[in-house]
Amino acid sequence: MKKGQMEIMGIAIVVIILSMVFLFVVKFVLFSKDDTSSAREFAESSMAANFLNTLQETNARECAGISFSSLYQDCAENCLDYKPNCQGLIECTGGTENIKSCEYIRKKTSEMLVKVFGERKVQYYFVATTDAEKFTDASNQLFNSLPDGKTFDEICSGNSMKAKFQHLPAKSNPFSLGLFICEP
Repeated sequence: MKKGQMEIMGIAIVVIILSMVFLFVVKFVLFSKDDTSSAREFAESSMAANFLNTLQETNARECAGISFSSLYQDCAENCLDYKPNCQGLIECTGGTENIKSCEYIRKKTSEMLVKVFGERKVQYYFVATTDAEKFTDASNQLFNSLPDGKTFDEICSGNSMKAKFQHLPAKSNPFSLGLFICEP
């Protein structure tokens, strides 16, 4: 090979290397917003899954140390009509008076949701339902966190949301806990 050809090959290799470096810089500098978005999506999705896992494993002192998972199952198995006044069988101490499992989990789950998501100003929707496919249908719901006067579609105000469902075994019906977190 002649000296001139070798110089041109060297320049071509340098140009290729510089082009690759330039492409990597452009990708990581200009498109870093997508990485932040992905990290945020993962954090929101993890937050929902972690909350549902923790909720199920939490033991209720006021209910003889029974787990929330068991309380939800009791409520689902003994409240086949899923009306707001349905009580369940397990008795819990609710301050000055005894309350049943359904009322207890409605109250305590709402408190936990406000503590975890409300204080962080994260928009959310929680539902305990027998049909994860039709979770907005009130006839399938044991409990939901829908604020009064709002519909499910108004919760995220047009923003998209991430959803996580945890399925619980129940004798009568399949039962699911769902948590939706609105993306900012």
